[in-house]
Amino acid sequence: MELYLVPNDPVNTTFISSDGFLRYWVRTSRPLSSLRTCSSIVERPSAREDNEQETLGEIVWGGLGRRSVIHSDLFKGRGAVAGGNTVRVKDLLWKINTFGK
Repeated sequence: MELYLVPNDPVNTTFISSDGFLRYWVRTSRPLSSLRTCSSIVERPSAREDNEQETLGEIVWGGLGRRSVIHSDLFKGRGAVAGGNTVRVKDLLWKINTFGK
């Protein structure tokens, strides 16, 4: 599925699919300084009710010396991990070496 940012601003944006359907919203709070954390809320239209939205998760962007983490019920079942519904951002994002090792 191809998604487009409308407007082209990853901080506060709406994701629209190539067939024109609204898929996700991202709203990010502005930190008071670069040393403080801020958070992004990721939502989508509810499949159950019209004109309602469903929160998929919250990304807490770490400030100075803090880790960035994602809180979401999508991560249920990770009971062995501290904070069962929490995953570090760096564990989900990685860089793939396109030229091999």
